[in-house]
Amino acid sequence: MKTLLGLILLISFSGNSQIYERTRQNFGLYAGANYSFINSNISKKHELTYSASIGFTRMIRKGIHPKLGYHYSEMPSAFRSGQSDIMSKLHSAEGSILINKHLFKFSKGARVRGGCHYLSVGLIMAPEYRYTFSNKTYRNKSPGEFSLLTGLSFTHIKKSMSKKNKSRTTHYDIFFRKGFTSFYSLETNDEQIKFKRFEVGISIRKIRHGVYSFLP
Repeated sequence: MKTLLGLILLISFSGNSQIYERTRQNFGLYAGANYSFINSNISKKHELTYSASIGFTRMIRKGIHPKLGYHYSEMPSAFRSGQSDIMSKLHSAEGSILINKHLFKFSKGARVRGGCHYLSVGLIMAPEYRYTFSNKTYRNKSPGEFSLLTGLSFTHIKKSMSKKNKSRTTHYDIFFRKGFTSFYSLETNDEQIKFKRFEVGISIRKIRHGVYSFLP
């Protein structure tokens, strides 16, 4: 009798609703804004500027997100004063592999519109590479910047099997990035000037997942 009742309920549920699961296919975008603190080998004082990134990402395995994108920044005016051969606007290509390790989620979820909402917190780390392009006037002698990003990621989770919920994931990241090599270098008549930086910033990663209906 219980088996028959369970079968009737399953048929009734599948006729009026659907349960969705994710496939391995996914694709996403990311965008971020940073405070950049820049110094050089001839001036250890850090000068503040602002930068931004945008690009593509995906999840190749749980917690592993390769990223490929574009980065824009401006050199602080303090470095360009009296140095007409320093680029004012910097355009860079960037790539990284971000690892997101889940730490915990808040145990008490808030129930809103029939779904239970949680906030998941994770530790992120990413080795990164950026190459700043030269232009017709200015030449960048640096082979590229190698850096390491560390921080925290916050992910909104809704306990639901709906298509809308299963097809989207949004991560909010707060991070610190340390550059270990110069991102920009030029030669003057007297010496070679190399610029390094560290950054503090925020970013958002939005991933769209392929889904399929679990029930016929």
